[in-house]
Amino acid sequence: MIARDRIGAVIAQSPRIASLPRDRRGLPIPYVVFRDDAGNPDFIVNDIRRVLECLSKGLCGVCGQGMDRDDVWMIGGPGSALDPRGMYNDGPVHHECGAASLRMCPYLAIRRHKGMKPVAKQSVLSKMVEDGKALGFVDPTMDPNKPESFILGRVDGLAAVGSQHDFRLIPNRPFIEIEEWAGGTVIQQARLGQVGMDAIMEAYRLDGERRMKSRGETIFNLAPFQLLAWSGGLSGEFPWT
Repeated sequence: MIARDRIGAVIAQSPRIASLPRDRRGLPIPYVVFRDDAGNPDFIVNDIRRVLECLSKGLCGVCGQGMDRDDVWMIGGPGSALDPRGMYNDGPVHHECGAASLRMCPYLAIRRHKGMKPVAKQSVLSKMVEDGKALGFVDPTMDPNKPESFILGRVDGLAAVGSQHDFRLIPNRPFIEIEEWAGGTVIQQARLGQVGMDAIMEAYRLDGERRMKSRGETIFNLAPFQLLAWSGGLSGEFPWT
C-alpha cells in the first residue's frame, strides 16, 4: 500500500521515530499516547502521567527523549500558533519528531473508536480525566475538521497555564523559526539564515494581530500571561527549569 510505503520511508529517515513501538497497523505510538488496560493505544487521548513527565523533565512528547534548548518545537493549527490568545494541548517536540508526524498525518486518520458516538466517546474520556489517568485532546492529525495547514514553530520559552489535569501551554512569541505544513509537506518556512525570513515572520505576526482584531480585541484585552507571551516575556522560561 502507498500509505504503508510512505510511513515506512518516514520511519527510516527518523531514528527517534524508529525507536517507538508500533500498533498493529505499523504506526508509531507517540510516547504520551494513552494505553488501555490491554495495552492498546488510543491516539486521541494523552496519558496525563507521561505528559507531566515530559513537561517536568524536558522530554519530547513524541519520542520521549530529552530536548536541547535550541530544538523545542510546537505543532498546532494557525489559531494556536499565531493568535495572541492561542494555546496548545500538546507539549513540545523535537523538530525531527514534529516533521515526521506531519509527514505521516494523512495516514493517521483512522480512529480506534471511529464507530463510537461523540457523546459516548466524551463520556469515556471524561471518566479517564476525572480518574487522573488521561488528558483528553484533539490530535490535529486526526480531527476530521482539521485546519488546512499546520504550524511547526520553534520556541525559546513556554509556560503551562491551569491546573494539573486541565492545563494549556502558551509559547513565547514570536517563534524563532516557523514551518507551515499542508498535505504532509512544507508549503512555507522562515528558517534562520533564510533570505527574506524577517518579512515572512512579520507576515505571520500580522496574521495573528488580524485574528485578534477580527474579534474586536486589542492587546489590552489579553490576559497578563497572554500579553507576556505575545511580547516575548517568556524567553528562556520552560516548565522543566
